[in-house]
Amino acid sequence: MGVVDVYGAYDSHLGKAHRCVCLDHVARRFKDCEKISKDHNLAGPAIAWIARLYKIDSPLRARLVAGEMSKEAFIEERKALSMPILNDFHR
Repeated sequence: MGVVDVYGAYDSHLGKAHRCVCLDHVARRFKDCEKISKDHNLAGPAIAWIARLYKIDSPLRARLVAGEMSKEAFIEERKALSMPILNDFHR
């Protein structure tokens, strides 16, 4: 099973694919909303949550690339560190 964004044409070409959302695109939409509304309180918290996720991912990815951890360990640790942030963001 592959991982794809939400572009509809993938359905006919890839069959079963896990759809996901790129957080960079999500952050961009919040920033656009902030520009339109001129209200930093609206988008600021969401952008901060996304930044926290990237802060977790970068050092872990560096360890993975350096061969200091397996792909499985990378996924497990990233999930353990990011799920509390994602759950908080969802609330």
